[in-house]
Amino acid sequence: MARAIIKKSNARLKFLYRKQSFLQQYTRKLLAMSLIQCHFDYASSAWFNSLTQDLKHKLQVTQNRLIRFVLNLHPRSHIGKEEFIKLNWLPVASRVNRIILCHVFKINSKLAPSYLNDHLTPVMNIHEKIQGSG
Repeated sequence: MARAIIKKSNARLKFLYRKQSFLQQYTRKLLAMSLIQCHFDYASSAWFNSLTQDLKHKLQVTQNRLIRFVLNLHPRSHIGKEEFIKLNWLPVASRVNRIILCHVFKINSKLAPSYLNDHLTPVMNIHEKIQGSG
C-alpha cells in the first residue's frame, strides 16, 4: 500500500512540477492536497502502523517533496517545523495519529456510524463488568 502511494504521489508531483510556472502558491497547495495528500490519509489508520521504519521514512520524504513544491523551495532545502506551520500541515506520522484520534473521539461521542461503535468497547465498561462479576 505504502509503495503504491509513494509511486502515485511521485508521478503526480512530477506532473505538477511541469505546470508549476502557471500556478500560484494557493493553487499549488490546493492541487497538492486534493491530488496527492488525500492518498496519504485514505485508510492510513489501518495500514500505517504496520509499516517498516524505512517505508514510513519514504512516505515522509515524499511529503517533504510535496512541501517543497507548494512553497516553491529548492529541491534540496531543509523541511522543518516552520514549513509545516506555514502550510498548516502535520508530518505523516502525526497526521495518522490525528486521524486515529478523530475516529476514537467520534466513536466515543456516538457520532460515528453504528458499525464502528460496535467494535470499540470503552475500558470503563470492561472494568464495570469485571467488578460486577467478582
